[in-house]
Amino acid sequence: MKVYIPFNSNDFNSVFTTLSISPVSYYPNRKYSFKRASATFLNENENFLIGYEKPIFHNREIDKDYGFPILLETSIDNNNFEIIKDKTGVNYIIIDKTIFLFNDFKLIFRREQELNETLAKSLKSIETKYAKIAKENSVVIKEDCFVMDLPNPNLPSKNKELNSNTFLNERIINRIFGVILGSSIAFSNKTSKEWQEISLLLKSLNNNLSLFLNKIGEENDFEKKKSLDIIDEIYSLYESTETLDEAIMLESTITSDVLNSFKKFEIFKTSVYELLIEGILSKSKIDLPILLKIEKLKRAIDSKYSSKYPSNYIKKVTDVFNDIKFTIGKQITLSRKINKLNLDDLIIPEFKNDVLTIKTPEFLNSTDKEYLTSTLLYFIKADNIENIEYFFINRKELLIDIARHFKTSIKGFDKSADRTYLLELLKSFDSLRSGFKISSTNNEVLKSIAILFTSGRDFLKFVENNEKEEILNPIIYYSLWGSIYGAAILPKTTTELITDDRNNLKTLITAFESTLNTYVPSKELSSEGAETFLKSDKTEENIASEPSDVYSKPISVLASKILEILKEKKKVKLADIKSISKKFKTNSDVENLITNEIGETVRVTKEGRTMYAILKEKNELFK
Repeated sequence: MKVYIPFNSNDFNSVFTTLSISPVSYYPNRKYSFKRASATFLNENENFLIGYEKPIFHNREIDKDYGFPILLETSIDNNNFEIIKDKTGVNYIIIDKTIFLFNDFKLIFRREQELNETLAKSLKSIETKYAKIAKENSVVIKEDCFVMDLPNPNLPSKNKELNSNTFLNERIINRIFGVILGSSIAFSNKTSKEWQEISLLLKSLNNNLSLFLNKIGEENDFEKKKSLDIIDEIYSLYESTETLDEAIMLESTITSDVLNSFKKFEIFKTSVYELLIEGILSKSKIDLPILLKIEKLKRAIDSKYSSKYPSNYIKKVTDVFNDIKFTIGKQITLSRKINKLNLDDLIIPEFKNDVLTIKTPEFLNSTDKEYLTSTLLYFIKADNIENIEYFFINRKELLIDIARHFKTSIKGFDKSADRTYLLELLKSFDSLRSGFKISSTNNEVLKSIAILFTSGRDFLKFVENNEKEEILNPIIYYSLWGSIYGAAILPKTTTELITDDRNNLKTLITAFESTLNTYVPSKELSSEGAETFLKSDKTEENIASEPSDVYSKPISVLASKILEILKEKKKVKLADIKSISKKFKTNSDVENLITNEIGETVRVTKEGRTMYAILKEKNELFK
């Protein structure tokens, strides 16, 4: 059955971050991704979605909260829904849960301008990874389907699905999808070891060049030498496939014999070969081979500059480096485009006989499979890690709990070197001089766990540090991150090779759908490792444990101050709150802090053109 679900354009990013649509009240309660949502004049009820039998639009200039109305056309199984007729003669169905957009769908807009503005806003969101699919499936309505009298569906007073167990299962599904998407990103971004080395060297060069250029006019010989050494490393990696002479011949009609003869001749004590290179490098309008660009960068760094006008020198070096970075990035992307997703290459959690299992690719060795499976199961089931800050505040307790989990799930762990490795990692949290080395084990899963617990405060930095440790299977660290923080948070910059390729996207959605079809909501998932942390038993040297109270999420001083103001005044303009701290540049900064830190007790609303923060009454708080 084809239905048309109205939603507000303000929720476009929410829908195409997760490739799903939920009732408005789900977003602030599920505790991941976007927490704000707007109702629409075509469905002002926040607890249910409505699916109309035919497309309808209101003719008001804008929708609620200054958004635009959008219709989501999708097909659903009509056996599960009752068709109801409104007093105005419109047929509709009531939807009380999340709908995943795994089948064909279409987005219908009233006007071209509204479509373009909605898509433009999505560009600012790093999480809206499925926006391109939305764009490809967007149309502007051509028939007259505007109504003067808006439908007034008769909806139940309460949505029975609106409960803590539903939101728990939504979070579990998000983490399960995080494992699938993480492993998909790992496979689609796979490249050669040489490209990985060059990519890391390029990042290091970027940092060293910045230090070098920032010290122009000062003592910067060390930074200069370091930068040139890194350039030589990149040069030698490229030279294994193409020499400088070959690069020169690509840019000219000169043969190797002629080129060799140039090396023997000089003009005013300058090698003809060197003059030839200078001539080629002076051509500003040609796209040089990478080795010649590297040569150009070396010469730019070694060139003299006027102390009065150092900006010209800085610009010259920066421009050449950026050109190299762009060229290498383009070549790495091209090398990755041959990667085609296959279900056998992904990690796919699935339920068998009501038990969550992990299907891993064959290329993982037995140790990696055992430890990765155990780790992913632990994090998927653990529902206490709200964000990265929470993870690091509680990392000791988490590591102890993981060790306990390994003790019960991995045979022989308790007396193994792997347990000792985790114990040394635990000790390193209290002492920078503990001598702990990430590389002191051959177990790649434990290495990645160590990186996660020591420098996993940023996703891209976490990936980079895993690459530096030469962990051979990126699927380990990508799926690990996804199992903790979920699919929604994974940035679209890492998923473009999937979403830009129809076959790759189809494979990903097939994996999502097959897992969702086996999903069995279970109370056991919510109780196992989800409500207590474990603290170390100081009476033993072993990684032992005992239950401790659940950690209460801390809030910042600013958030506390806002709460104090609201407890006194109940309702305050965001503009007035903004004035209490220089950290707030705009009202959006205030809104973001409230949503992220005290959203459970404070809500933000708009009255006319003014935004207010309002302290929730007890009956408003979600239980």
